[in-house]
Amino acid sequence: MTQRIIVLGLDGATWRILDPFIRDGTMPRLAEARQAGAWGGWQSTVPPFSAQAWVSLMTGRNPAKHGVTDFWEAGEDRGQSAFVNSRLIQGEAIWDILSRQGKQIGVVNVPVTYPPPVVKGYVVSGLLTPSAAKDFTYPPALREEISAAVGAYEPDPFDPLRPGLELVEEFRYWMGKHEAAAQYLLQRHPTDLFINVIQALDQLQHLFWNDLAALADETVAAPTEIREALRECYRVADEAIGHRLDSLDDETTLFIISDHGFGPARNFFHVNRFLAGHGYLTFAEEEANPSQRIFQRLGLTQQRLKDTVRRADVLGLRRYVGRMARMGLARRLESMAAIPLDWARTRAYAGSPASEGIFVNLQGREPHGCVLPGAEYEAVRDEILAALRELRDPATGRPVLAQAWRREELYDGPSLPKMPDIIFSFGDQPYLASDSLSAPQTIAPIPADYLQGRHCPEGIFLAVGAGIEPGIQVQGASVFDLVPTILNALDLPLPDDLDGRSLAEVFSDGWRHTHKIRYETARSGSSAAAAQAPLYDAEEAAAMQKRLQGLGYLG
Repeated sequence: MTQRIIVLGLDGATWRILDPFIRDGTMPRLAEARQAGAWGGWQSTVPPFSAQAWVSLMTGRNPAKHGVTDFWEAGEDRGQSAFVNSRLIQGEAIWDILSRQGKQIGVVNVPVTYPPPVVKGYVVSGLLTPSAAKDFTYPPALREEISAAVGAYEPDPFDPLRPGLELVEEFRYWMGKHEAAAQYLLQRHPTDLFINVIQALDQLQHLFWNDLAALADETVAAPTEIREALRECYRVADEAIGHRLDSLDDETTLFIISDHGFGPARNFFHVNRFLAGHGYLTFAEEEANPSQRIFQRLGLTQQRLKDTVRRADVLGLRRYVGRMARMGLARRLESMAAIPLDWARTRAYAGSPASEGIFVNLQGREPHGCVLPGAEYEAVRDEILAALRELRDPATGRPVLAQAWRREELYDGPSLPKMPDIIFSFGDQPYLASDSLSAPQTIAPIPADYLQGRHCPEGIFLAVGAGIEPGIQVQGASVFDLVPTILNALDLPLPDDLDGRSLAEVFSDGWRHTHKIRYETARSGSSAAAAQAPLYDAEEAAAMQKRLQGLGYLG
């Protein structure tokens, strides 16, 4: 029997929203799939961000092994040098393994697949594809074929420029366009493994979590126009689920997954302010230039300038320019007010918001390191970890963090040195990490028009179709488990360096009897990407940076 696997990714999907939509009839096909399948939650990467999590889903390995540890590829001086891309993926991804095994692969709209890798089959890249890119497919001719089939096509069109009804309608349009392309490829170019991701749900939840939570609350009446538009987006996702269910046969298994969950975002945790307050970060006040001194005397911090531009209708700005343009102006004003750091006396500093961690200013590693390796380094980490565990929200008195670790307590692999020395997690609590250098307090409200939702650790997992035992509740699973489960389902050996396990419990006894788990020696090297594909130019990088800032991924 020839086994076929279909994977449908719902980026950021959470049962917190999907459960009520199942109950009220918004998502009947998802209800059907769950009734007939095995399902539950699974844990994302730490931190639970899309760049790290999707590469972990596609490799079965932790970020320290596969090499994608942030949205940014860090430079030698820890500065943000370039956005991550498929060339950075270390070791074999699922498309490499199956191509090597002679299987046909279809990969569509999966994040961090630009430039598209060379596979036995085809790839249409997804999140982090430059907006003007023409080389987003492998083979290259597939781009024209898709356009001929469904019309003008963009792999990553979702842009949080104007939160409102118009933006939701635009998202729904592109969801439909992407699904039309996925259906065309599924039918015209059948494969042994087909994976595609619906990206829009993640960004809708960032921007409209409060409205989605109101929709999910069955006691809230009087749905608004924008809430009904959001519901329609989930109906489009449910139609995609229905299309996959309709394609099932005795040889096809469907996995419906998300890379992480979601929840509300209410407050910033300004990590550098926390470090400054505990004496680990010091500003070089004497090096401030005249404009910075003026702003300082007026009490105009970076954060206050940013909030003023973001909130106020300065010169009628809201009537003429979008939210991201206002953010750009705010950041330019911020740079005028920034006070430089005194690196000789700064022992630790915040990582990027999407790394949720703290770097020690280690001598011999950092450009201006002042902390000695060995005992002093470990003492600084111990002290900061103790302070993090004691951190309380002044409004509630409750801990801000769910947990904090030394990086080696979480992960191992050749890219571990790129990761923060300390990594923390908010769990399901409503905080967002910030690397601002000018925030006046450690915990501060997130402006209402910035964003409403944040990533949470628990995503969704659902399996239905050939070999699946209905009614199984999946427990103790993680995003690292997808690759070994797919390989086991296809009766192929698992590389011996995977961090996940096959979720064999979701399959029937008979299936497990004929699909024994076995292993092979892991292959080294990087995921093969198109050799001549250009990456981001300065304009594309600036545009991508604004988009990711608007979603809270960058400071």
